[in-house]
Amino acid sequence: MLALLFASCELNELPKSEATEEDIFGTEKGLKNCSNSFYRNITSGNDAYKGDAMADYAAVNSLNNFISQGAYSREVEELKSLWTWSTLRNINQMIAKCTSPNLSDKVKNNYIGLARFFRAWFYYDKVVRFGDVPWVDHPLAVTEEEILKGPRDSRELVMKHIMEDLDFAYQNISDAPGDGTTVNKWTAFGLKTRIALFEGSFRKYHHLSLATRPEVFFQYAVDAGKILMESGPYRLHVASDPKISQRELFTSEQPVKEEVMLAVAFSKNQALMNDANWW
Repeated sequence: MLALLFASCELNELPKSEATEEDIFGTEKGLKNCSNSFYRNITSGNDAYKGDAMADYAAVNSLNNFISQGAYSREVEELKSLWTWSTLRNINQMIAKCTSPNLSDKVKNNYIGLARFFRAWFYYDKVVRFGDVPWVDHPLAVTEEEILKGPRDSRELVMKHIMEDLDFAYQNISDAPGDGTTVNKWTAFGLKTRIALFEGSFRKYHHLSLATRPEVFFQYAVDAGKILMESGPYRLHVASDPKISQRELFTSEQPVKEEVMLAVAFSKNQALMNDANWW
């Protein structure tokens, strides 16, 4: 009798040590925590200041491999490790599963907009490195992994989708300025100006025969920049002494929100350090 009773019980208690899909995609707190994980996949603090290592005003004691004689094959080997797509799957998961009836459309579209912002940045990085890449707008199933090994989609298609993602992000993400370390709707158009200027210049000076002419991307940059300047909350930071205004942007304990659109903030209290001065 005891065995029969035990066998007929339905065990439906949820695990306490891990989140369910409803915990993540069915609550605003869950969506916020999920979107916070995307920040680790964009430019890090170290990448930001080391990105100018080969500029004329930098002082370095070594050269990047790709400009060293006979180093091309080594560079190709290094780039293989950058053909990674797990970040994209996480982003597409959020877009696909942000459908809970318990949340308002405004809340859902805010977090879908955030995900599409990070997808645009992800693909921008891939286009800069590889040119044509596969465009994937849904979470790949195990049976679909061959998509990433098959023919690449054209640069034209990928850049079109990047612009669409950023437009959606601008239209749907909250315009709250935050603390300068989080994305808002204005950040989306800030990124759009950068990507559009890059793509327009690349197409112009590499003489690419693509359907969308360079001038179109230059106009994207102008239009987004105009909206930012005329309607956005940002302006040039002016300190008590104009001579230290620029320096304060980088030495302040907190981002100078009046000018900074998105920053990586270091913190001694949180043990988030960098080696900028030494490097």
